[in-house]
Amino acid sequence: MFNVKLKFNSVSEIVGNTDIGLLVLTDEEEKRQLTITCDKFMIHEFSIRTIKSDITKDRLPEAIGQVLKVGCMNIEVRIYDIIDGEYQATIFDKIAQVSTNIRVSDSILLATTCDIPIYIDDELMKAQSVKYVKGQNRMSLPVNALTDEMLKTSLDNAIKEENYEMAQYLSEEIKRRKQN
Repeated sequence: MFNVKLKFNSVSEIVGNTDIGLLVLTDEEEKRQLTITCDKFMIHEFSIRTIKSDITKDRLPEAIGQVLKVGCMNIEVRIYDIIDGEYQATIFDKIAQVSTNIRVSDSILLATTCDIPIYIDDELMKAQSVKYVKGQNRMSLPVNALTDEMLKTSLDNAIKEENYEMAQYLSEEIKRRKQN
């Protein structure tokens, strides 16, 4: 059931890795947060929208937003699963009752740009979210929300730092994914 409404909170880079960013979404009450990984290009797209300028006025999300505002579509973004470290999302047309798969970071960009609501399955939110603390500069990220590349990098770092407990945990997640 898609009954948890999310709102975009922030975007940040991972310290030491400029190729991967984090999109932070919170529930409406700002009690729980969901952290979603994205690439450096999406970091850029969100970053240019935080400054108040005309730089984005002719970009695709803004253009689609203008069409949607005058059209008759009634759409929402739905985050419905996580597979091998990547959240799965659709754009759902409530009138036609049809959905289209979309990369989750693209769906969040579209939603925030066009004022489209974002919902997540209640059970997925319970399993993947952590407590939200306003102003906190560190955040937790569930291991199943890491891409395969991020898992391998984290495993290498854990071994280098001689954190063998973490290395074993990450290694088990990598093996689990290979079996599936």
